[in-house]
Amino acid sequence: MTADRHTARTARTAKVCESCERRIKPGERYLRWVTFPSDGLLDTIASCAECAACARRHGRAALLEATP
Repeated sequence: MTADRHTARTARTAKVCESCERRIKPGERYLRWVTFPSDGLLDTIASCAECAACARRHGRAALLEATP
């Protein structure tokens, strides 16, 4: 996945982290990422959420800190 497919957001509703399945509570920062069939991960376009802890663990902390 490329960086332009990641967006740092603040949750308005509860979400589930796709990496660790932890609940992302309203008000928490998270990464929203999009995958396309050409990425080879899924057969369809998908939008997923990743909690801040997982984003940092996977080396995407800079994307999380970016201002919109």
